[in-house]
Amino acid sequence: MNEIALSDDLNILTSEIVGFQKLAGQSIWEIGKRLKHIKENDLAHGQFMEWYQSIGLDKDFVSKSIKIAEELPNFETLRNLGTTALHLLATLPDEEKQTQLDRIENGDNPTVRELQEVKRQLKLSQADNERLKVQNENLAEQALSKTEKVVEKEVVREVVPDDYQFFKSNYEASERNNEFYKQQNSELREEMKELERIIKEQQQNKASKEELSELEERKQAISSELDSLEKIVAFNEAVESFLAAHASLQYSSDFSNLYNNRDLTLSLLDTINRLEKWIDDIKSELPKSEIIEGE
Repeated sequence: MNEIALSDDLNILTSEIVGFQKLAGQSIWEIGKRLKHIKENDLAHGQFMEWYQSIGLDKDFVSKSIKIAEELPNFETLRNLGTTALHLLATLPDEEKQTQLDRIENGDNPTVRELQEVKRQLKLSQADNERLKVQNENLAEQALSKTEKVVEKEVVREVVPDDYQFFKSNYEASERNNEFYKQQNSELREEMKELERIIKEQQQNKASKEELSELEERKQAISSELDSLEKIVAFNEAVESFLAAHASLQYSSDFSNLYNNRDLTLSLLDTINRLEKWIDDIKSELPKSEIIEGE
């Protein structure tokens, strides 16, 4: 097959590249629209997965294409975005999605990394809202526990152990953190999988060394982030175990029983002070952007 000769005119090449970009972007909606139609109308007669695999499509691409076709308008300004960016955009809450669409309409296309950061910030905000909700529920339970119940003219006070609310809140916070870490791990591994697919595709298309180098750097960054996440999860589990094992001391008389043992008290204070310093050092290493003290 004879290779098509390319023009040496930069303006012509620029126009051709832009045209192919729009064609590629348009195809995502058109493919997703048709996949949705085939699936909803059972045109593959119950063999939807076998059918799309037979034409070289994988589950990840099919689900993303359908989601993009369902959630995003087929705007001219969106056609220069890749499948990953479009899918991230499609899965944002409506209000934030509109904010990003307005941004794109003004000529400011977000990167995949920026959209991922938007999603993470939204999840952190949601986690904070859940935490406040739990705190309010705990306060309501505490108020309820102090009320007196009258049974056959006899006043009965419901007694709640001092450490009950602490352990209840601690358990719920631990469960939320574990779920959040699992989700983070899943998202990073999904991004790694998508990058590996893109790298393989770019290698087959003989992409430039610069493009492949940039993709490999991003892959290495995600790998490092996954390693760090595993270490932080292990650290978090160790802290949770410590709290579960020793938090009850706060509600016991063990500390007050040492009132006259000055040397032991000083030794314990020294240990606690060193622990506080270590915690402060850890806090100083955390990213400070958009983190409000006391949250």
